[in-house]
Amino acid sequence: MSSDSRRSTFLFSAISAMGLVLGFVVAAFAISSTQDDPGRTGFQGGVKLRGVILAAPYPHLMTPPSAKYPQGRAIPLASANGKRGVGGQAKRLNGQIVELRGFIVRRGDGEMMQVTRRIRRAKDQTPFAMTKPTRLGRWRLSGEICDGQCVLGIMKPGRGLAHKACANFCIAGGIPPMFVTEKPVEGSQFMLLGGPDGGPMPASMYDKVGPFITVEGRLERRGNLLFFFIDPAKAEVR
Repeated sequence: MSSDSRRSTFLFSAISAMGLVLGFVVAAFAISSTQDDPGRTGFQGGVKLRGVILAAPYPHLMTPPSAKYPQGRAIPLASANGKRGVGGQAKRLNGQIVELRGFIVRRGDGEMMQVTRRIRRAKDQTPFAMTKPTRLGRWRLSGEICDGQCVLGIMKPGRGLAHKACANFCIAGGIPPMFVTEKPVEGSQFMLLGGPDGGPMPASMYDKVGPFITVEGRLERRGNLLFFFIDPAKAEVR
């Protein structure tokens, strides 16, 4: 093969590869743009919270009822140090009252706390009344599975096929996944995900992170947060 032929072949391959990448980017944008924007992102630093830490389906903190949160406030938790969760610490302290320091990322009605210090048992273990979970029945919903911290504002785009690999890496590391619905459900577009047994999201759902999907599962409210326990057998890409 002549040098001119090799050069032409190389240029053709390079242009084809660039076209393929561009096609994936355009497709990702097109798919993600089918959903309504769930709101602007926000950041609140220097936060200190006290409440009961619960490990399942993913670590979250339940704070006492207040005027602003009469049913209590449920906040998913992740580590501020990289793409890691706090599952080990949450299991060790599950059901105990802890004090947390960190910052909160927020988008629309969704929020997550990035913990900046090791979680420790609070000195004050005075119990407080927690409202029982409210079962809302079985639902079939359309939306997108995202890793919680990125979709709430840590990364951009933070959602869509362009973010699929990063989202799966975060979720595998213990970052709580969230389901962002097509339209608000019970007043919210953000739900903490879990599996049908009440534990973490099944690994079989990783292939369905990123694209727009429809999935069935049982819905419940804990404090101000919705929990969606999905059935992998009832999930399909739209």
